[in-house]
Amino acid sequence: MDPANHPTSGSPTASLLTIEPDDIDQLHVPSIFKKFKDLINTSLHHALSKLPRKCEGDALSSADYKRVCTLGTCEPAKHSLGIICKVTFDRILFDTEAHSPLPLNFFLRENLHYISDIGSTLLKVKVNPTFSDSPTSAVHILDIEKLMKKFGNNLSMSCSDWNEAAENYFVFQQFRDIEGPNSCYSTWLRKHFEFFSHCEGRMKYYDAWKVLERDMCLDYHSFPEPYSPHVYFLHYMDTCNKFNSKIELNKKVNLIIASSHPRQPSSSTLFSTPSWPFLLNNKKTSFPSCCLLCTKGGHSVVKHHRESKPSTFSDGRPTWAHIHDQDLLTPSRQQICMFYNIHGASHCSHAEGACTHVCSWCGSSVHYAFSYTCCPHPVA
Repeated sequence: MDPANHPTSGSPTASLLTIEPDDIDQLHVPSIFKKFKDLINTSLHHALSKLPRKCEGDALSSADYKRVCTLGTCEPAKHSLGIICKVTFDRILFDTEAHSPLPLNFFLRENLHYISDIGSTLLKVKVNPTFSDSPTSAVHILDIEKLMKKFGNNLSMSCSDWNEAAENYFVFQQFRDIEGPNSCYSTWLRKHFEFFSHCEGRMKYYDAWKVLERDMCLDYHSFPEPYSPHVYFLHYMDTCNKFNSKIELNKKVNLIIASSHPRQPSSSTLFSTPSWPFLLNNKKTSFPSCCLLCTKGGHSVVKHHRESKPSTFSDGRPTWAHIHDQDLLTPSRQQICMFYNIHGASHCSHAEGACTHVCSWCGSSVHYAFSYTCCPHPVA
């Protein structure tokens, strides 16, 4: 109490009853006691003398926490232009990884900073540990499904993002590894990432091998096996071959679709009077189709893929070419280029010698099918 305004000393009993424990705890801090010592009465002096003085290094009380600035307790990180600072991993990441594998894209720097900044407010789920030596009966971990709505999944990363996330993930797993950075798991993970970081054609085939890389990580968590470069190479080559086959199949499908429609008029005639009778009077009609195999209208070459009997022209003669495994072949079983037969040689992009440039209707090497040299008018 202020002695100027209140000259009468307060009741010792009342002083002890009205001062909160946190306030008493603060008063036995030397710097605070020195500030208020002239205002403290005899009985309070006597009570404080029996309490131990706080020294530097003592544990903080609840009152001390109110006066501590969290950012002021550690040395600020020094940043240099062009140098990337080391990432830090929030404790919740270690708790979560022990019970549910974290997606690789969570370890992008942007996502790690997000988790570190607001980790205490992120949605969490309660899980029960499956290992017997767990100190607690339940643990709260990150709700991975909810976070994936913000971060996306592994397959949403670019190749450069994968490089960044893989490096941070490897450092994180080394921190977690109780056997040290040279354990079996850390060694396997390092070789695993090194393979996909240096494999041939990694940029070209990224959309294919990113699925393989994710699946192999999940397989190791379920059934750990030693790293084998031979096995990795075979899996990688098989993935790349399937990727190339899929691209080729898409090209064939596009060719088959394009073979059903002759060329549309050029842009210079789009706003002039249509010259085709089936486009007049705003009638809803389709382009006339013409088959690259039999010259008949009304269908494309895909119609013949499932036929068991030989194809024929409209006059009953057998077709010059035939279908095998969805490819157009000559009588000598050479593959016929569909691009050439639709648009001519100027639009062909396959490797030299991969397909032969002959008319699919008559076998001539002088003209292509849709030039209508040997079949001037498609049969409707």
